[in-house]
Amino acid sequence: MRQFFLPKAQGQIMLTRHFAGHSKWSNIRHKKGAKDKARASILGKASRAIAAASKACGGDLTNLRLQSCIAHAKAVQLPKDRIEEAITKATKANSDQDLINLRFDAMMAFDGGKVACVITALSDNRNRTTQNVRHLVTKDGGELLPTDNLAYLFVQVGLIMVENVKDEDELFECALEAGADNVEEENSEESENSFLVTTDEKDLWHVVTSLRGSGYEVAQFEHRYILQDLEHGGVELSEEGEEQLGSFLEKMDENEDVTNVFHNAM
Repeated sequence: MRQFFLPKAQGQIMLTRHFAGHSKWSNIRHKKGAKDKARASILGKASRAIAAASKACGGDLTNLRLQSCIAHAKAVQLPKDRIEEAITKATKANSDQDLINLRFDAMMAFDGGKVACVITALSDNRNRTTQNVRHLVTKDGGELLPTDNLAYLFVQVGLIMVENVKDEDELFECALEAGADNVEEENSEESENSFLVTTDEKDLWHVVTSLRGSGYEVAQFEHRYILQDLEHGGVELSEEGEEQLGSFLEKMDENEDVTNVFHNAM
């Protein structure tokens, strides 16, 4: 991992961030081999996210939030016609009720240790979603905590995937000048010459615009939660614990309102 130092009035700070539970974009996304039920739910969620973003911006394809939702939909292989339908349908006068973004904090007990989870959801009914999430959490032996109870562990940031980078030093300089916090090479076989750029939550759209303006190929970008301290905040589970976590995440995938689960299991 390459690290960067920027001068500050009181010295230097090291700009390095770590991803909650994972360090690579390929692990952030849902597994391609997800069960059929979960797969259908994943596609439905991608479509709803596009609809919510499209309604908010009136279907403006230059809107970065909408572009982010479309990029995610393509990553999970939502068909093109469903993407277009979600964009246009949401702008009609009789479109569905507004969707709201929700966050839930939970502490799960798995073999090997307790796992902290930040669960995000997109819902048209706060009470229904809260009840469903609480049921899923408690059924697997966990506890739903007050919202933001895990703020000491997680911070929300912007994450950008830049592909086909020819000169990494130029990318580093360009990203940091635009306000990025960190640039890290993505080493997976599927992402050769790709880099992950991390930004402050509020700076995501500005950095995306700056990178595109400099000619970089921005493939995906989104807001997400990461661990503030990977070295001391991560939890290593036993093999049985990992299976329990996987089962819990699958159940969350199958819930129509839950959009993502960020956790500190390593």
